[in-house]
Amino acid sequence: MRGPRIVCSPCSITSFSEFFCFIVVIGSLYADAALAVYETQISNGITWLENQQNTDGSWGASNAEKRLFTAEVVEALQSNGRRQVAFYNGVSWLENHTVENTDFTVKRAQAIAIHGDSVAENLLTILDAGQDSSLPSRAGWGVSNAYIESPLDTAIVLQGLADIGLSAGGFSVDTQAALDYLKTIQISTSGWPLSLDATADAWSTAVTVHAMALWLAQDASLSTPISEGLAALNTLVGSTSPDYLQALAATSALVSNDTSAAQVWLARLDSAQNANGSWSDSIYDTALALRALSTAEGNDSAANQAATNIPDRLLRMAVNTALGRNALDALTCLELSQLTSLTASGLGIADLTGLECVINLTFLDLSN
Repeated sequence: MRGPRIVCSPCSITSFSEFFCFIVVIGSLYADAALAVYETQISNGITWLENQQNTDGSWGASNAEKRLFTAEVVEALQSNGRRQVAFYNGVSWLENHTVENTDFTVKRAQAIAIHGDSVAENLLTILDAGQDSSLPSRAGWGVSNAYIESPLDTAIVLQGLADIGLSAGGFSVDTQAALDYLKTIQISTSGWPLSLDATADAWSTAVTVHAMALWLAQDASLSTPISEGLAALNTLVGSTSPDYLQALAATSALVSNDTSAAQVWLARLDSAQNANGSWSDSIYDTALALRALSTAEGNDSAANQAATNIPDRLLRMAVNTALGRNALDALTCLELSQLTSLTASGLGIADLTGLECVINLTFLDLSN
Protein backbone atom coordinates (compact mmCIF):
# COMPACT_ATOMS: atom_id res chain seq x y z
CA MET A 1 0.00 0.00 0.00
CA ARG A 2 1.45 3.34 -0.99
CA GLY A 3 1.81 6.05 1.61
CA PRO A 4 0.50 9.61 1.50
CA ARG A 5 2.08 12.33 -0.61
CA ILE A 6 2.60 15.46 1.48
CA VAL A 7 3.59 18.90 0.18
CA CYS A 8 4.71 21.52 2.69
CA SER A 9 7.16 24.27 1.77
CA PRO A 10 7.24 26.18 3.97
CA CYS A 11 4.79 25.09 6.69
CA SER A 12 2.67 27.46 8.74
CA ILE A 13 2.86 25.38 11.92
CA THR A 14 5.19 26.00 14.81
CA SER A 15 8.12 23.73 13.99
CA PHE A 16 9.44 21.22 11.50
CA SER A 17 9.61 18.57 14.21
CA GLU A 18 5.89 19.06 14.88
CA PHE A 19 5.06 18.57 11.22
CA PHE A 20 7.38 15.57 10.93
CA CYS A 21 5.47 13.92 13.77
CA PHE A 22 2.23 14.67 11.92
CA ILE A 23 3.59 12.98 8.77
CA VAL A 24 4.52 9.89 10.77
CA VAL A 25 1.06 9.72 12.40
CA ILE A 26 -0.76 10.16 9.09
CA GLY A 27 1.45 7.57 7.41
CA SER A 28 1.02 4.97 10.14
CA LEU A 29 -2.73 5.46 10.34
CA TYR A 30 -3.03 5.14 6.61
CA ALA A 31 -0.99 1.96 6.56
CA ASP A 32 -3.16 0.40 9.26
CA ALA A 33 -6.51 1.44 7.82
CA ALA A 34 -8.61 -1.57 6.83
CA LEU A 35 -10.43 -1.51 3.52
CA ALA A 36 -14.17 -1.23 4.03
CA VAL A 37 -15.98 -4.40 2.99
CA TYR A 38 -19.19 -2.65 1.90
CA GLU A 39 -17.80 0.73 0.85
CA THR A 40 -18.90 0.43 -2.80
CA GLN A 41 -22.36 -0.88 -1.91
CA ILE A 42 -22.88 1.96 0.57
CA SER A 43 -21.71 4.62 -1.85
CA ASN A 44 -23.95 3.33 -4.66
CA GLY A 45 -26.93 3.06 -2.33
CA ILE A 46 -26.50 6.60 -1.04
CA THR A 47 -26.21 7.99 -4.57
CA TRP A 48 -29.47 6.29 -5.50
CA LEU A 49 -31.22 7.65 -2.40
CA GLU A 50 -29.98 11.18 -3.04
CA ASN A 51 -31.45 11.00 -6.55
CA GLN A 52 -34.86 10.03 -5.12
CA GLN A 53 -35.16 13.08 -2.86
CA ASN A 54 -38.15 15.34 -3.46
CA THR A 55 -37.64 19.06 -4.06
CA ASP A 56 -39.08 19.82 -0.60
CA GLY A 57 -36.33 17.74 1.04
CA SER A 58 -38.45 14.68 1.80
CA TRP A 59 -38.45 11.14 0.44
CA GLY A 60 -41.60 9.28 -0.62
CA ALA A 61 -44.88 10.07 -2.36
CA SER A 62 -47.72 10.18 0.18
CA ASN A 63 -47.60 12.02 3.50
CA ALA A 64 -47.37 8.70 5.36
CA GLU A 65 -44.42 7.61 3.20
CA LYS A 66 -42.67 10.94 3.60
CA ARG A 67 -42.76 10.77 7.39
CA LEU A 68 -41.40 7.23 7.54
CA PHE A 69 -38.99 7.33 4.60
CA THR A 70 -37.44 10.72 5.35
CA ALA A 71 -36.61 9.82 8.94
CA GLU A 72 -35.06 6.51 7.87
CA VAL A 73 -33.03 8.06 5.04
CA VAL A 74 -31.70 10.88 7.23
CA GLU A 75 -30.50 8.29 9.75
CA ALA A 76 -28.95 6.18 6.97
CA LEU A 77 -27.04 9.18 5.62
CA GLN A 78 -25.83 10.20 9.06
CA SER A 79 -24.78 6.70 10.09
CA ASN A 80 -22.60 6.48 6.98
CA GLY A 81 -21.06 9.93 7.38
CA ARG A 82 -22.90 11.59 4.47
CA ARG A 83 -24.19 14.77 6.10
CA GLN A 84 -24.25 16.85 2.98
CA VAL A 85 -26.94 18.75 1.05
CA ALA A 86 -29.47 15.88 0.91
CA PHE A 87 -29.07 15.23 4.63
CA TYR A 88 -29.60 18.84 5.68
CA ASN A 89 -32.60 19.24 3.39
CA GLY A 90 -34.11 16.10 4.90
CA VAL A 91 -33.53 17.38 8.43
CA SER A 92 -35.18 20.70 7.52
CA TRP A 93 -38.27 18.85 6.25
CA LEU A 94 -38.51 16.80 9.45
CA GLU A 95 -38.10 19.90 11.63
CA ASN A 96 -41.15 21.40 9.96
CA HIS A 97 -43.44 18.35 10.07
CA THR A 98 -44.97 16.73 13.14
CA VAL A 99 -47.79 14.27 13.68
CA GLU A 100 -49.46 12.66 16.71
CA ASN A 101 -48.01 9.22 16.08
CA THR A 102 -45.65 7.50 18.51
CA ASP A 103 -43.51 5.79 15.88
CA PHE A 104 -42.95 8.89 13.75
CA THR A 105 -42.48 11.13 16.79
CA VAL A 106 -39.64 8.90 18.01
CA LYS A 107 -38.12 8.40 14.54
CA ARG A 108 -38.28 12.14 13.85
CA ALA A 109 -36.63 12.87 17.21
CA GLN A 110 -33.85 10.38 16.45
CA ALA A 111 -33.20 11.97 13.07
CA ILE A 112 -33.19 15.63 14.10
CA ALA A 113 -31.27 14.95 17.33
CA ILE A 114 -28.39 14.00 15.04
CA HIS A 115 -28.45 17.60 13.81
CA GLY A 116 -28.17 18.88 17.37
CA ASP A 117 -31.83 19.88 17.79
CA SER A 118 -33.17 19.75 21.33
CA VAL A 119 -35.83 17.03 21.41
CA ALA A 120 -35.78 15.73 24.98
CA GLU A 121 -38.58 17.63 26.69
CA ASN A 122 -41.07 17.43 23.82
CA LEU A 123 -40.45 13.73 23.20
CA LEU A 124 -40.59 12.75 26.86
CA THR A 125 -43.82 14.74 27.32
CA ILE A 126 -45.47 12.75 24.53
CA LEU A 127 -44.12 9.40 25.77
CA ASP A 128 -45.09 10.24 29.34
CA ALA A 129 -48.69 10.77 28.23
CA GLY A 130 -48.70 7.48 26.32
CA GLN A 131 -47.58 5.23 29.17
CA ASP A 132 -49.08 4.39 32.54
CA SER A 133 -47.46 1.30 34.03
CA SER A 134 -50.16 1.13 36.75
CA LEU A 135 -52.83 0.34 34.15
CA PRO A 136 -53.30 -2.92 32.20
CA SER A 137 -52.10 -2.68 28.62
CA ARG A 138 -50.28 0.64 29.16
CA ALA A 139 -46.85 -0.47 30.45
CA GLY A 140 -45.53 0.01 26.93
CA TRP A 141 -46.62 2.23 24.06
CA GLY A 142 -49.12 1.94 21.25
CA VAL A 143 -49.22 3.63 17.86
CA SER A 144 -50.59 6.72 19.65
CA ASN A 145 -51.91 7.63 23.09
CA ALA A 146 -55.34 6.41 22.03
CA TYR A 147 -54.12 2.83 21.50
CA ILE A 148 -53.06 0.07 23.88
CA GLU A 149 -49.45 -1.09 23.96
CA SER A 150 -47.91 -3.22 21.23
CA PRO A 151 -44.51 -4.94 21.03
CA LEU A 152 -43.46 -3.12 17.85
CA ASP A 153 -44.35 0.39 19.04
CA THR A 154 -42.82 -0.24 22.47
CA ALA A 155 -39.60 -1.53 20.92
CA ILE A 156 -39.39 1.49 18.59
CA VAL A 157 -39.73 3.83 21.60
CA LEU A 158 -37.09 1.98 23.64
CA GLN A 159 -34.72 1.94 20.68
CA GLY A 160 -35.20 5.67 20.17
CA LEU A 161 -34.65 6.52 23.83
CA ALA A 162 -31.41 4.51 23.84
CA ASP A 163 -30.13 5.98 20.57
CA ILE A 164 -30.84 9.56 21.60
CA GLY A 165 -29.46 8.92 25.09
CA LEU A 166 -32.40 10.43 26.96
CA SER A 167 -33.04 10.01 30.65
CA ALA A 168 -36.54 10.43 32.02
CA GLY A 169 -35.58 13.23 34.41
CA GLY A 170 -38.75 14.72 35.90
CA PHE A 171 -41.00 12.62 33.70
CA SER A 172 -42.53 9.24 34.58
CA VAL A 173 -41.32 7.32 31.52
CA ASP A 174 -40.66 3.83 32.87
CA THR A 175 -38.24 1.94 30.64
CA GLN A 176 -38.07 -1.08 32.95
CA ALA A 177 -41.85 -1.52 32.88
CA ALA A 178 -41.72 -1.42 29.09
CA LEU A 179 -38.92 -4.00 29.01
CA ASP A 180 -40.85 -6.25 31.38
CA TYR A 181 -43.88 -5.99 29.11
CA LEU A 182 -41.78 -7.09 26.12
CA LYS A 183 -40.54 -10.09 28.09
CA THR A 184 -44.07 -11.16 29.01
CA ILE A 185 -45.51 -10.69 25.50
CA GLN A 186 -42.87 -12.93 23.89
CA ILE A 187 -44.44 -15.98 22.25
CA SER A 188 -43.07 -18.92 24.24
CA THR A 189 -39.33 -19.05 23.49
CA SER A 190 -39.76 -17.62 20.01
CA GLY A 191 -40.30 -14.09 18.72
CA TRP A 192 -42.82 -11.29 19.17
CA PRO A 193 -46.19 -10.61 17.52
CA LEU A 194 -47.14 -7.36 15.81
CA SER A 195 -49.92 -6.69 18.33
CA LEU A 196 -52.15 -9.26 20.01
CA ASP A 197 -51.52 -11.95 17.42
CA ALA A 198 -50.65 -15.49 18.46
CA THR A 199 -47.77 -15.88 16.03
CA ALA A 200 -44.33 -14.31 15.89
CA ASP A 201 -43.74 -11.60 13.29
CA ALA A 202 -40.34 -11.06 11.67
CA TRP A 203 -40.50 -7.24 11.69
CA SER A 204 -41.65 -7.00 15.30
CA THR A 205 -39.13 -9.61 16.43
CA ALA A 206 -36.16 -7.92 14.74
CA VAL A 207 -37.01 -4.48 16.15
CA THR A 208 -37.63 -5.91 19.63
CA VAL A 209 -34.33 -7.81 19.70
CA HIS A 210 -32.54 -4.64 18.60
CA ALA A 211 -34.19 -2.59 21.34
CA MET A 212 -33.48 -5.19 24.03
CA ALA A 213 -29.82 -5.33 23.06
CA LEU A 214 -29.55 -1.59 23.66
CA TRP A 215 -30.94 -1.97 27.20
CA LEU A 216 -29.05 -5.13 28.18
CA ALA A 217 -26.78 -3.17 30.53
CA GLN A 218 -29.85 -2.12 32.54
CA ASP A 219 -31.48 -5.56 32.59
CA ALA A 220 -29.18 -8.57 32.28
CA SER A 221 -32.19 -10.93 32.11
CA LEU A 222 -32.78 -9.71 28.55
CA SER A 223 -29.95 -11.91 27.28
CA THR A 224 -32.23 -14.99 27.12
CA PRO A 225 -35.07 -13.43 25.09
CA ILE A 226 -32.47 -11.80 22.82
CA SER A 227 -30.93 -15.19 22.04
CA GLU A 228 -34.35 -16.76 21.54
CA GLY A 229 -35.44 -13.91 19.30
CA LEU A 230 -32.36 -14.26 17.09
CA ALA A 231 -33.00 -17.98 16.79
CA ALA A 232 -36.58 -17.24 15.76
CA LEU A 233 -35.36 -14.78 13.12
CA ASN A 234 -33.35 -17.55 11.50
CA THR A 235 -36.69 -19.19 10.69
CA LEU A 236 -38.77 -16.06 10.14
CA VAL A 237 -36.35 -14.34 7.74
CA GLY A 238 -35.47 -16.75 4.96
CA SER A 239 -33.83 -16.35 1.58
CA THR A 240 -37.07 -15.16 -0.04
CA SER A 241 -37.93 -12.58 2.63
CA PRO A 242 -38.01 -8.90 1.58
CA ASP A 243 -34.80 -6.89 1.70
CA TYR A 244 -36.00 -4.67 4.55
CA LEU A 245 -36.46 -7.75 6.75
CA GLN A 246 -32.98 -9.02 5.83
CA ALA A 247 -31.65 -5.60 6.89
CA LEU A 248 -33.58 -5.46 10.16
CA ALA A 249 -32.51 -9.00 11.07
CA ALA A 250 -28.86 -8.27 10.25
CA THR A 251 -28.86 -5.09 12.33
CA SER A 252 -30.51 -6.78 15.32
CA ALA A 253 -27.88 -9.55 15.22
CA LEU A 254 -25.02 -7.06 14.93
CA VAL A 255 -26.11 -4.91 17.88
CA SER A 256 -26.56 -8.16 19.83
CA ASN A 257 -22.93 -9.07 19.00
CA ASP A 258 -23.96 -12.18 17.06
CA THR A 259 -21.83 -11.59 13.97
CA SER A 260 -22.15 -15.15 12.69
CA ALA A 261 -25.94 -14.86 12.51
CA ALA A 262 -25.64 -11.44 10.92
CA GLN A 263 -23.40 -12.70 8.11
CA VAL A 264 -26.22 -14.77 6.59
CA TRP A 265 -28.50 -11.74 6.22
CA LEU A 266 -25.65 -9.44 5.19
CA ALA A 267 -24.64 -11.84 2.42
CA ARG A 268 -28.20 -11.81 1.10
CA LEU A 269 -28.25 -8.01 1.16
CA ASP A 270 -24.94 -7.89 -0.66
CA SER A 271 -26.22 -10.07 -3.49
CA ALA A 272 -29.64 -8.39 -3.64
CA GLN A 273 -28.47 -4.85 -4.42
CA ASN A 274 -29.61 -3.68 -7.84
CA ALA A 275 -27.24 -2.30 -10.45
CA ASN A 276 -28.71 1.18 -9.84
CA GLY A 277 -27.59 1.01 -6.19
CA SER A 278 -31.02 0.41 -4.63
CA TRP A 279 -32.54 -2.54 -2.88
CA SER A 280 -35.85 -3.55 -4.49
CA ASP A 281 -36.07 -0.04 -6.03
CA SER A 282 -37.47 0.92 -2.64
CA ILE A 283 -36.48 3.97 -0.60
CA TYR A 284 -37.40 2.21 2.65
CA ASP A 285 -35.57 -1.03 1.84
CA THR A 286 -32.50 0.87 0.66
CA ALA A 287 -32.35 3.06 3.77
CA LEU A 288 -32.60 0.05 6.09
CA ALA A 289 -30.02 -1.90 4.07
CA LEU A 290 -27.60 1.02 4.36
CA ARG A 291 -28.18 1.14 8.12
CA ALA A 292 -27.32 -2.56 8.35
CA LEU A 293 -24.15 -2.14 6.28
CA SER A 294 -23.20 0.89 8.35
CA THR A 295 -23.43 -1.19 11.53
CA ALA A 296 -21.46 -4.02 9.91
CA GLU A 297 -18.69 -1.58 8.97
CA GLY A 298 -18.70 0.08 12.38
CA ASN A 299 -19.55 3.41 10.75
CA ASP A 300 -22.20 4.14 13.37
CA SER A 301 -19.94 3.38 16.35
CA ALA A 302 -19.62 6.01 19.07
CA ALA A 303 -15.99 6.66 18.12
CA ASN A 304 -16.77 7.24 14.45
CA GLN A 305 -19.83 9.41 15.17
CA ALA A 306 -18.14 11.55 17.80
CA ALA A 307 -17.64 15.20 16.88
CA THR A 308 -14.04 16.03 16.06
CA ASN A 309 -12.55 19.23 17.42
CA ILE A 310 -10.89 21.29 14.68
CA PRO A 311 -10.13 24.59 16.41
CA ASP A 312 -8.49 26.19 13.37
CA ARG A 313 -11.41 27.73 11.46
CA LEU A 314 -9.44 27.85 8.22
CA LEU A 315 -8.54 24.17 8.41
CA ARG A 316 -12.16 23.22 9.10
CA MET A 317 -13.23 25.32 6.13
CA ALA A 318 -10.71 23.60 3.85
CA VAL A 319 -11.74 20.10 4.98
CA ASN A 320 -15.47 20.81 4.62
CA THR A 321 -14.95 22.29 1.17
CA ALA A 322 -13.00 19.21 0.10
CA LEU A 323 -15.87 17.01 1.34
CA GLY A 324 -18.54 19.07 -0.43
CA ARG A 325 -20.04 20.46 2.78
CA ASN A 326 -20.78 23.89 4.22
CA ALA A 327 -17.57 25.63 5.21
CA LEU A 328 -17.99 25.61 9.00
CA ASP A 329 -20.06 22.43 9.51
CA ALA A 330 -19.13 20.23 12.46
CA LEU A 331 -17.24 17.08 11.46
CA THR A 332 -17.15 13.54 12.80
CA CYS A 333 -14.25 11.11 12.69
CA LEU A 334 -16.13 9.04 10.10
CA GLU A 335 -16.53 12.05 7.82
CA LEU A 336 -12.85 12.89 8.13
CA SER A 337 -11.96 9.31 7.21
CA GLN A 338 -13.57 9.92 3.81
CA LEU A 339 -11.02 12.62 3.00
CA THR A 340 -8.45 11.30 0.52
CA SER A 341 -6.96 14.56 -0.77
CA LEU A 342 -6.61 18.01 0.80
CA THR A 343 -5.16 21.09 -0.84
CA ALA A 344 -4.97 23.94 1.66
CA SER A 345 -2.11 26.02 0.29
CA GLY A 346 -1.67 29.61 1.41
CA LEU A 347 -4.68 29.69 3.74
CA GLY A 348 -2.80 30.65 6.90
CA ILE A 349 -3.61 27.43 8.75
CA ALA A 350 -1.72 27.38 12.04
CA ASP A 351 -3.11 24.34 13.87
CA LEU A 352 -3.55 20.80 12.52
CA THR A 353 -5.49 19.52 15.53
CA GLY A 354 -8.39 17.34 14.43
CA LEU A 355 -6.73 15.60 11.49
CA GLU A 356 -6.05 12.47 13.53
CA CYS A 357 -9.00 10.78 11.81
CA VAL A 358 -7.84 11.31 8.20
CA ILE A 359 -6.82 7.67 7.92
CA ASN A 360 -7.37 7.51 4.15
CA LEU A 361 -5.52 10.68 3.20
CA THR A 362 -3.16 10.17 0.25
CA PHE A 363 -2.34 13.78 -0.70
CA LEU A 364 -1.88 16.82 1.54
CA ASP A 365 -0.70 20.26 0.39
CA LEU A 366 -0.08 22.81 3.15
CA SER A 367 2.47 24.87 1.27
CA ASN A 368 2.89 28.62 1.81
